[in-house]
Amino acid sequence: MKDSSILNDRLTLGAGLLAFLSATLWGGNTVSIKIASSGMPPAAIAAVRFFLGALAVWPYARFAGISLKLVKEELLFLLGLVALFVVQILTMNIGTSLTLAAHATVLISSYPFATALFAHLLIRGDHLNGGKILGMAVSFSGVALIFGEAFIVGSAGSIVGDLIVFSSCILLGLRQVVTKRMTQGLHPVKLVFWQSVFSVPAFLAVTFIFEGSYEYRINPAVVAAILYQGVVVAGFCFILLTSLLRRYNASVITSFSFFTPLFGVILSGVLLGEVLSAWLILSVALIAAGIVVVSRFGETKAEIKGSPGI
Repeated sequence: MKDSSILNDRLTLGAGLLAFLSATLWGGNTVSIKIASSGMPPAAIAAVRFFLGALAVWPYARFAGISLKLVKEELLFLLGLVALFVVQILTMNIGTSLTLAAHATVLISSYPFATALFAHLLIRGDHLNGGKILGMAVSFSGVALIFGEAFIVGSAGSIVGDLIVFSSCILLGLRQVVTKRMTQGLHPVKLVFWQSVFSVPAFLAVTFIFEGSYEYRINPAVVAAILYQGVVVAGFCFILLTSLLRRYNASVITSFSFFTPLFGVILSGVLLGEVLSAWLILSVALIAAGIVVVSRFGETKAEIKGSPGI
């Protein structure tokens, strides 16, 4: 029986435009990581990003009356989740710094097929069905094209970087499912705030241990890229998407995410001058189509879908 207290309003034009805005802004995330990596190492980027993200989410929680107080059981769950979160973010940042931003955007955007697979394995009742399998196959064919381009025709991207980003995609799918299992009843704003707070010391530790000899090159572009990741993506986009998911149908809202790889690839060409090959365009189309199919046929709840790779 459905809970009648859960809002599931028909999507309005204004809400649709906001969902589109959120999806397109997410597309700039990997591009901003690539720009920031020209002047800062991967772990340092993550530390600053999530410090800013926590600062952005905290006043929203206060304004919305959302308690951020943790109980002991929540603390234990969060510490386990943060370990997975840190590894996933580090692999995304490291891989993005080694390959094309367009490749990173497309690869990380294919995480819904990993989410559907891990949900089948780890969440009772959330089984794969024909629609999910079709969507996963379509998305994975898009991923295969990324690697095919590198092997067959050669590209400016690094195969090693692509593989690292793809491993981050798999970890992101796993993280969404682990989040679903471990944090039932935990408000998403509370989850993201403390996940950000607890991850910052871990990122700083990695920076001091492994990135101490890095020569920082801070310039306006690097600062703008960090602010984009922390304030726009980890702050504004998360708050916007969470607000939409709490009122409107989750499958409809998250289906807008097929715009994310498209917008990311366009930004990669405009801001970084990356060549957008026919292989890349086709891979974007396939992954976007797979996302729509998985969203339409999936039963994944908003807790899983609501926060891709922040």
